[in-house]
Amino acid sequence: MKAAASVLLALLAGGAAAQTLYRCGNAYSEVACPGAQVVGRAEPQGTAHAADARREIERTRRLADDMERDRLRREASIRPALAGSLSGPPKRAVEPAPPSQRPAKKRRPKAAPDEQRDFIAAVPGSGRKR
Repeated sequence: MKAAASVLLALLAGGAAAQTLYRCGNAYSEVACPGAQVVGRAEPQGTAHAADARREIERTRRLADDMERDRLRREASIRPALAGSLSGPPKRAVEPAPPSQRPAKKRRPKAAPDEQRDFIAAVPGSGRKR
């Protein structure tokens, strides 16, 4: 059924006749007007032209397949860049000492109440103490 329908469509499409084009002032038309000039005739395309078109399509398809194959080969041969660094290899983390061997933390004595209240700035080299 599909083959018969495609043959019928091909026969109907091939039946178009050549059309004469007319120039009427600044417009183009298929219908002649007073003072119209014949511009040209659209000639029907022959089977030789269709065969040339098919050959060109096939050549273009082969070229596209070759280009795709080359692109895939190039992409497969590319190796991604490895992560790099200007510094040396990473340092290993120092394992914490067992709790019994840790030195005791140094504690500062609490500041006197007068020292906690205000900050007094002194000019260096003034020689006077306040």
